[in-house]
Amino acid sequence: MTTASMRALAHPMRLRILGHLRLHGPATSSTLAREFGMNSGATSYHLRHLANHGLIEEDAERGSKRERWWQAPHQSTYFDQESLSGESGEHFLRALSQVHVEHIHHAAERHVTMTTESQGLLDLSDWMLNLTPEEATSLGKEIAELLGRYRRHTADTAASASDEAHPILVQLQILPHPQSNNQA
Repeated sequence: MTTASMRALAHPMRLRILGHLRLHGPATSSTLAREFGMNSGATSYHLRHLANHGLIEEDAERGSKRERWWQAPHQSTYFDQESLSGESGEHFLRALSQVHVEHIHHAAERHVTMTTESQGLLDLSDWMLNLTPEEATSLGKEIAELLGRYRRHTADTAASASDEAHPILVQLQILPHPQSNNQA
């Protein structure tokens, strides 16, 4: 991800919109405005910002003169550690962490009303590990490879998925413990 793309995603609403398009497929500004409790003008602003950086694109097959449909051309966004340096990286990480925390809070709020089966899917585990930087990098790569084997849910395949399949959000944080003395 470029620094400019990271700046475009350094807003929680843009991250929410991009995630929604990836999970649910193409949508209009009005549809997204209703979904997120915004007005369509504000939603259109965020959509244009994402489009200017190639993070979303118009769905020409669905659009008309009066109604523009937007879609996510990619199922993932990757960045390198170098692009996280500086103010843009800090704003992006703050926005991303806010959205991740919102996902956890939403699951916790809904937990008591979930089916027993869905409750069994929830896992908020954490593990304290003492790893070298190389080991932490290796761990991240191995987990990404494992998750890659299960990544078959996209907006395109959701309709043909098994009735037993549920969209599952996997959030992973590998970070220095906040109480650690190692701030290197």
